[in-house]
Amino acid sequence: MSERDPEAGDAERGTQRWTVRAVGLVRAAQMLPWLTVLSAGRWETYRDPRLVVLLYAADLAWAVLLFGYGLRRQGFSGGWVLLDVIITAGCVLMVGSACKPGYATSWQNWTIGPAMGSAVLAMLYCGWWVGLVAAGVLSLA
Repeated sequence: MSERDPEAGDAERGTQRWTVRAVGLVRAAQMLPWLTVLSAGRWETYRDPRLVVLLYAADLAWAVLLFGYGLRRQGFSGGWVLLDVIITAGCVLMVGSACKPGYATSWQNWTIGPAMGSAVLAMLYCGWWVGLVAAGVLSLA
């Protein structure tokens, strides 16, 4: 059943499945390019490379859990979306702090793309004003 409407028809459920898949593919596209950093070994750009890798692995696991849940439930509840914003904001803060000066807004900071995706998820499933607040929180982080 859909998180938004438990009595949704086939068309609504199909749309929900498609939306979850689309947002999940966007999140994957936002996270996967950082694998080039892993393979290139550009560790001199971080104060604590182990922390950055650990957070990436944890956030990747979270994304798999989140979108697996979303696919099973054909949508997301506000609680799951809020948790995504909180986890993503934490990663933005920690990874940004772990980057050396000049690298926090570069491609070495893998959190920028997923932060945008988290705000979009909030807007899609919780409304435009929640998405706006989430975008503000993530930007401040």
